[in-house]
Amino acid sequence: MKTWKGVPDKITTPSITAVLYQTVTENGKEVTTPTGKTIELTKANGYAGAFSNLPQVDDQGRTIKYSVSEKSIPTGYTSTTDKQSPDKNGVVNLVNEYTAHKTSVSVNKDWQGVPDNVKTPSITVNLYANGKKIDDKTLNSQNGYSTRFDNFPETDDNGKTIDYTVSESTVDGYKLTNDTTKNGQVKVVNGKVKLTNQYIPKQTKITVKKTWKGIPKGVDRKKLSIQAVLYANGKTTKQTVTLNYANKWSADFTDLPLTDSQGKQIKYTVAEKSLPDGYTTTTSGQQKANKDGLVKLVNEYVAHKTSIKVNKNWAGVPDGVKTPSVTVTLYANGKSTNDKLTLDSQNGYSGEFKNLPETDSKGQTIKYTVVESQVSGYKSDNSGQIKVVDGKVTLTNHYIPKQTKITVKKIWKGVPTSDTRDRSIEAVLYANGKATTKTVTLNAANNWTADFTGLPVTDENGKTIVYTVAEKSVPAGYTTSTSGLQPVKNGVVTLVNDYVPNKTSVTVNKIWQGVPKGTNTPSITVTLYANGKPTDKTITLDSSNGYLGRFENLPETDDQGNKITYTVVETAVNGYTSTTTGQQVVKDGAVTLVNVFVPKKTSIKVVKEWSGVPDGTVAPSITATLYANGKATDQVVTLDSSNDYTATFDNLPETDADGNPIIYTVAETKIPDGYTSSTTGQQSVKDGVVTLKNTHTPDTPVTPVTPKTPKVPGQPDKITPGTHSTSEGGEITKTPTQSGKTTQQANTTHASNPQASTPQTVTPAKGKLPQTGAKAKQEIALTVVGILLIGLLIAWKYIGLIKK
Repeated sequence: MKTWKGVPDKITTPSITAVLYQTVTENGKEVTTPTGKTIELTKANGYAGAFSNLPQVDDQGRTIKYSVSEKSIPTGYTSTTDKQSPDKNGVVNLVNEYTAHKTSVSVNKDWQGVPDNVKTPSITVNLYANGKKIDDKTLNSQNGYSTRFDNFPETDDNGKTIDYTVSESTVDGYKLTNDTTKNGQVKVVNGKVKLTNQYIPKQTKITVKKTWKGIPKGVDRKKLSIQAVLYANGKTTKQTVTLNYANKWSADFTDLPLTDSQGKQIKYTVAEKSLPDGYTTTTSGQQKANKDGLVKLVNEYVAHKTSIKVNKNWAGVPDGVKTPSVTVTLYANGKSTNDKLTLDSQNGYSGEFKNLPETDSKGQTIKYTVVESQVSGYKSDNSGQIKVVDGKVTLTNHYIPKQTKITVKKIWKGVPTSDTRDRSIEAVLYANGKATTKTVTLNAANNWTADFTGLPVTDENGKTIVYTVAEKSVPAGYTTSTSGLQPVKNGVVTLVNDYVPNKTSVTVNKIWQGVPKGTNTPSITVTLYANGKPTDKTITLDSSNGYLGRFENLPETDDQGNKITYTVVETAVNGYTSTTTGQQVVKDGAVTLVNVFVPKKTSIKVVKEWSGVPDGTVAPSITATLYANGKATDQVVTLDSSNDYTATFDNLPETDADGNPIIYTVAETKIPDGYTSSTTGQQSVKDGVVTLKNTHTPDTPVTPVTPKTPKVPGQPDKITPGTHSTSEGGEITKTPTQSGKTTQQANTTHASNPQASTPQTVTPAKGKLPQTGAKAKQEIALTVVGILLIGLLIAWKYIGLIKK
């Protein structure tokens, strides 16, 4: 048997030849010779075989010992056995081991963040195969922190791929940044691995102290506080410390790395985040720490100064009106300082009194006020000296607007002469859409006219006031055609009241015709007309109101007291025609509108199929009739070779007048002679197509007529003198006529004119057979031609049947 060791899964083991040897003792020595017997061990026989029927002694009676070896070792394998003797069970096991491919592992060391003056140490790298250490090497500056493990097998004894990993000895002051296994090993990828160590920089701290200078007595230092910001290489680190009375104006930045990730030294600086009000600094910007790591920040007290901002506010100035300049005088403790500001459009009516002391020589707070010069056409919110609050003061002047008046007039329409009631209405004035408290009364005493007077043209913001007028209430029995707010036109507002006549209503009903089942009828819009002119009144009829609507509260008469004739018009609806187009007259307060559904259109394609038509024969034309619901229509199409036997019934309605679907069929009008149809009668439409099928009927061959037997010519008359031969071999006899003349005729003439006055005797030429007459020749020729024609017809029919 054969045993294979360390063969990878994807490797196919080869066949081998086993050779049998025998060993005998000759003159006290063992002599081994091949027996000449071999067996093949293959994958097919499970690498097992047997040498059988082997003799135990040779022809000299000597005991034979047998052994087996491989004839040759397969390439890529080694053998752990030479000649093998069988065990007690007569079994020999030949063992071959797979020679695994060799690989190497390159290891490189990468140092990161190491300062220039720091020397990197040497490290020990351990190589692992499937988690077990198998070798180690040293990486240092002499070998450039690079090495390689060579000549290691790619697979193990079982043929499995070996997973190689590496680890390194711990290095103080550095940390390994590679991803590792739970055992701290780094995987080898494609025979390579890079071990990266990050330098752990040393740390330092910076102390920040705050010094205050020139703070006067009475200032509470406990309320002072500043923030210091740490910078690294000139960039903010977002680390801050607060310096205040509680920490005695001192704080530390701690745990600061001396070098960055590239090993470069970090330069730290500190800056004050912002200066407290009333102080300046002699240490502005970023400050470096001294050799002891100390940064001092110095602030000096600044005697307080103040400023006063003066703004001018104009109110109610209309667009287009130019505001004037004003002069403002500054006062201190009630006395003029003669310090003045001019406010105008160039400086945006804004100015500032600057660098003013907050306190006087005695340390008392100065109270500042301002006074502005008077401005014509405006009134001021404040007079005299105006107080300054928080360093600001606003001076407001209001525009004094121009005034206007509005005349209100009342017009009455349609009032019968019989109406003698006293009438009076009240009109309300509105400004920018809001009611004012101003009203006027219009009556017959003031001839229905009154005025609103003393009205400002603009509001407090200078915007033009839009005035309108509305009637407070409409008298009973009247309506208004000027309801709501009425605009002023040329200073006048006219309010119109109409007499209210008796009311009526118009009921509109909608009827739909020919609508297919399942079709939702649309909504329609109906417009009311009065005396032939459209009104602004419309109603919508739809399924929700049962297509029934009503125009209500309609006056029976116009403003002249004449009766109004009402009509209605509906808006056209797609997919429908109306039998009540135009204005429909209202009768007895009602009107009915009728719409007829316009059915969708379809088409039917008719195709003619011919079969069995002989080659060279053109199928005839046929006509097809369209049927609707089983009844013939007047629509007919012709199918022939010019339209490739295809035609279409177009523009066919899908539904009838009642909205029911129309079932169309098609029938061939008449079957042509010589053809039969497999689609007789009305044919259903399938997918818009009807196919009519006709088959050619072949003619039955005519039975040929048996030819008659030609008659045997009779015996010739005797030859008489005075004859000569004819072109047919006969002779012509010259016979004198009564007149003494000689008549010469051929025998054929005689045959065709037997009543000639003088008969002629035809005799055969010497040595020739008797000849057939002309009539017999014609009968024979016709018979032969008939036989040939019948033969051709039979042959043509036979060929046509074969083609079918």
